[in-house]
Amino acid sequence: MRVGLNPNKDTKLIRNEFIHHIVIPVYIPNQEDYFKGSFDVLKLHFESVFKTVHSQTFISVINNGCCKDVKDYLDELFHLNKINEIIHTDNIGKINAILKGMLGHSFQFITITDCDVLFEPNWQQATYDIFNAFPKAGVVGLTPTIKTNYILTSNVLFRHFFSKKMKFSKVVDEKSMQLFYKSVGNEDKFIAEKNKRYFVLQKENLKVCVGCGHYVATYKSDIFKVVKKSSQFKMAGDMKKHFDEKLLQFGLWRLNTLANYAFHMGNSPEPWMYDKNANLPQKNNSIPNVKPFQKPKELSFLNHFFTNTITSKFFKIIKFRRFFEKLKQDES
Repeated sequence: MRVGLNPNKDTKLIRNEFIHHIVIPVYIPNQEDYFKGSFDVLKLHFESVFKTVHSQTFISVINNGCCKDVKDYLDELFHLNKINEIIHTDNIGKINAILKGMLGHSFQFITITDCDVLFEPNWQQATYDIFNAFPKAGVVGLTPTIKTNYILTSNVLFRHFFSKKMKFSKVVDEKSMQLFYKSVGNEDKFIAEKNKRYFVLQKENLKVCVGCGHYVATYKSDIFKVVKKSSQFKMAGDMKKHFDEKLLQFGLWRLNTLANYAFHMGNSPEPWMYDKNANLPQKNNSIPNVKPFQKPKELSFLNHFFTNTITSKFFKIIKFRRFFEKLKQDES
């Protein structure tokens, strides 16, 4: 039976100092075949996280059906206070694992990252700089790619149709971009691509890329109030529907840092990854510079229809794309 009154009853939760939430789903069911090198990659990933994040970062890790060695490693990180939360579950799928990690938290930003990402220094502040400069930014990625030029970007492209602030420009860091394409098995396609260009948007002295992937990306957390609670897919088959398309409901843009602030390692570690990780500073002690922003409001049905649905149909037409690229091409 219950005796007395619980002293915490009706006590409000005291908000802490965290502003940034990192959600990391981990799925390494064994250390054989495809997953043979994944544990080593995972360790590189976490080392880069711990060295590059600031103290106002809350880290949630979801063990999505890992083998015992990986589970024990994640538990050790939690007991050493290197991560703030560990959730153990069977393999419920990547999206459901992400949703589970988001549950019960309300921070200003949420970074959703795969567990094979190698972070570079100052990636958080570079992300905040974009959110600070572009109120319409809804998600910011860290790895520029040419393949995201037209993926759910029609709203920002159409908005700058006649603007001189956006150019179709040559890739700044081809070497880093080539490493990304190599990590996903498309290096030959990248090398064969003659016109390596992406859309670059400029505001004052800050330049950003239009478009963003989702292997690592930082979102304004308010958009997740309209995200569904579960997915039927194990991998990323429902990623656009659950996360990416939600931005369009708020009229927000998909942007990316112009410089490369993260590397995709894949499932096999290479010497350059260890070198980069060894050269990272021991700890990021910087205080984040973040401006407050207004909560985004959902677009009306008609506004959403014309801003996203109609404009996206134009950008699916190859001839229209080529015309637009020529109109925006930066000859410098």
